[in-house]
Amino acid sequence: MGLQLKPETQARLEAHAARLGLSADKFVEALVERELPEAESQANGSSGIQFRKEHGLWLFRTGEPMPLSMISDTVQAMRREREDHILGHIA
Repeated sequence: MGLQLKPETQARLEAHAARLGLSADKFVEALVERELPEAESQANGSSGIQFRKEHGLWLFRTGEPMPLSMISDTVQAMRREREDHILGHIA
């Protein structure tokens, strides 16, 4: 199965997946697996990538260690968002 996206959408998808340390294909696969009914997913087997709700938060599980760069990038993004919010830069 192929997926046709506008070039700008594809670029955003690839950038977001890269921030998570994944290929765009693996990220899309994880999104699709998350949206499929759980019983169907269990019947067909799991790819090892899954979203799971724990303690009220959705967690993304790949079975692989999280790259340190992802942690650093996420913390920096959170700090920028908080700074924008405090300084009133959010539209």
